[in-house]
Amino acid sequence: MTVETFVLLAGAMIALVLLSRRLGQALPIVLVVGGLLLGFLPGLRGIELRAEDVFLIFLPPLLFVAAYTTSWRDFKENLGPILRLAVGLVLATAGAVALVAHARIPGLTWPAAFVLGAIVAPTDPVATEAIAERLALPRRVLVILQGESLVNDATAIVVYRIALGVALGGTFSVGGAARSFALVSAGGIAVGLTVAWLVGRLQRTLQADAPVENAISLLTPLLAYLPAERLHVSGVLSVVACGIYLGRLDPSLMSSRTRLQGVVLWRMLVFLLNGFLFLLVGLQLRTLVRALPKETPLGPLVVTALLVSLTVVGVRLAWVFLLALLSRTDWRQAAIVGWSGMRGGISLAVALTIPSTLFPARAALLFVTFAVILVTLVVQGLSLPPLIRWLRVESGPEESSEEIQARAHATEAVIERLDALSDEDDIPAEIHEEVRRAYLARHERVSSQLTDEPTPDADADIAAYLHLKQEIVNAERETLVALRDSDEISDETLRRIQHDIDLEEEKIQTLEK
Repeated sequence: MTVETFVLLAGAMIALVLLSRRLGQALPIVLVVGGLLLGFLPGLRGIELRAEDVFLIFLPPLLFVAAYTTSWRDFKENLGPILRLAVGLVLATAGAVALVAHARIPGLTWPAAFVLGAIVAPTDPVATEAIAERLALPRRVLVILQGESLVNDATAIVVYRIALGVALGGTFSVGGAARSFALVSAGGIAVGLTVAWLVGRLQRTLQADAPVENAISLLTPLLAYLPAERLHVSGVLSVVACGIYLGRLDPSLMSSRTRLQGVVLWRMLVFLLNGFLFLLVGLQLRTLVRALPKETPLGPLVVTALLVSLTVVGVRLAWVFLLALLSRTDWRQAAIVGWSGMRGGISLAVALTIPSTLFPARAALLFVTFAVILVTLVVQGLSLPPLIRWLRVESGPEESSEEIQARAHATEAVIERLDALSDEDDIPAEIHEEVRRAYLARHERVSSQLTDEPTPDADADIAAYLHLKQEIVNAERETLVALRDSDEISDETLRRIQHDIDLEEEKIQTLEK
């Protein structure tokens, strides 16, 4: 890709972003459709999405951010349904797709059919995160969807490797497959936790150097992914484990300045990576069609692609409703989970790793994979908001109520800390009382998040005032971390309040200079 082409794609991406906001549609959908149309322009023909680019440039950082912002409390509370989707549903989908593909594609062997099944079986964490974040989903539904998309790639990649190995002349056994899955999963988690521990130790020594801390943060996804892949364990689970662990340590690991800078840095990076990934996926249609052998009839292949897409959607709906029936879950929430099975660029990237020398039908498998991505992302993504409105399923007040309670607890801790510091000689009584009144007022109006800020008049009082404010910030943060550690609030609630605390601390540090 030339520099001119890159600039052209960047401009197209920005234009499509503005269009998606104007249309009120999810960005991934607009980008994929826009990329599909742009693929017919002469200057953008032949731009190929390479598998190594996805696995090294796009996947690790996007997975890491999703895992970093995942609430461990909510994840472990919903671990049962997450694993039933991430393992059981992936296996069921891979088997069903293999049956359809083997029957429809001439000359397709069973191992090759299971390769296709493994490719399209997992939902895409990037697509799920990008679409779900703009919908008012119930908290539990959102946690299950995000958790499933973080874990199910590991299951699919194990199935893919086993099927590929059988196609290369290997043997298959249920026991061997189970051992392989356990080894790959446990190994990936172990590598991720090891990297997270090492990164945590390193960052604790650099709390005064925000640029270096954030540079390490940017490298961390690759530090977790590459060693795991070299050891032939799950790089996906390594990044996920590393992200969740470091996200848990975030309040005590990073300085407030690092967090404030890091939020902006990672938001920009995620925006660019998401934009380019979905745009590049859309650009692949023309390339995939031209790669088909001339003797391949396009009509029957399109029918096959639609049948595989319907199989993917149908198996998911059946599986989710069966689980809902057995667990007596609200059928409306089950319908949303069942209809939220979007696939994305990761499936296409895995399909691109299929060796052409081994699979004569490689071009057909790539075309079918693209069709599944298009159907699930565009059709399901567009119809999901109307479905939510029709089912009258709305997000509950749990998070807002939890946040208000957390703010109240933190403010109460501040008042207690102020009372404990009332006898310190270096803090004038009038400043102490003024700050205390401000936080009493905040406590009364915490639901509206209003804050009164006293302003000392005398320069001699500024140092004492800043010292008191720093003690207040410390009290708030310590209380919030304690509430999170005791599972009274989620990590997400902590982060929202912590952002306000970080801003206050940044003001203190600026005034101290």
